[in-house]
Amino acid sequence: MAEVVLVHGIGQERHDPADLGASMTADLAVGLRAAGFTTEADALPGRTTLAYFADLFGRPDQQGAAMPAQEDLVAGLLADILRNAATRGPRQEDRQEAARALAVATGEHPDAQGPRAAVRPLLRAVARMSTFGRLGFALAEKYRWQELSQVAQYFTEPDTRNQIVERLTAQLGPETKVVVAHSLGTVVAYEALHRLAHPLPLLVTLGSPLGLRTVIYERLAPQPPHVPPLLRRWVNILDRDDLIAAEAELGGLFPGAAGVVEPHRLVDNGREPHAARAYLGQAETGRLVGEVLREK
Repeated sequence: MAEVVLVHGIGQERHDPADLGASMTADLAVGLRAAGFTTEADALPGRTTLAYFADLFGRPDQQGAAMPAQEDLVAGLLADILRNAATRGPRQEDRQEAARALAVATGEHPDAQGPRAAVRPLLRAVARMSTFGRLGFALAEKYRWQELSQVAQYFTEPDTRNQIVERLTAQLGPETKVVVAHSLGTVVAYEALHRLAHPLPLLVTLGSPLGLRTVIYERLAPQPPHVPPLLRRWVNILDRDDLIAAEAELGGLFPGAAGVVEPHRLVDNGREPHAARAYLGQAETGRLVGEVLREK
């Protein structure tokens, strides 16, 4: 068991677990040093582990009868992100383009056959926008579909979901001081922390989609959503241009022990608003983790 448990997001299946864990640990060490926690940064590799689960996702074209439900969920996820862009896009032209693209994409009824037909207009709409190009959505459609389908697989395949949550739960022990989770990993962390057998001092969520109401929030377990009972402190960090991070203040969405969910922290990740390495390397992230590690 480690004091710091890292939880990755989607699209990590091409990475070796040991290499990914080392890379994320090194990124977090950058944040610790930026916050003045040099000693903690130097000792971090021996105090950190990664809850890796990317290998549990099957390829989208292997899902058979589950595909229609997964396609609908991916389409809903893309539509939610476009809605965020229409209201929170960093530039007026981005907001206008998102609103126009959403109206066009959701009104289309493509004649193309196959399981991905309904989601393609939304993928194309997202890829056309400069805001989403910065998020990496401008990659080839097939790769973006494969990554987003992991969110759908998580919510439509109970066995896969349980195995993923168990992977993280198995890493949590009485000596665990902080869980740092990114993107879909924040969903996994939220659900795993409801299975905690020991108090957890701190959860840090980075670029979290937990507030995406129509796709993720309503599908969380348990329902209605609430703060995990043994979680003592929860801080949500986001870049204002990260359109995956749907909701800044999570306290109203996750009622529970008073004072557990602290006010959100805003950071500037530059050209990579949703990148895990950018979030982990922020002094704000390092400060939160460093304070917990320095406690006796």
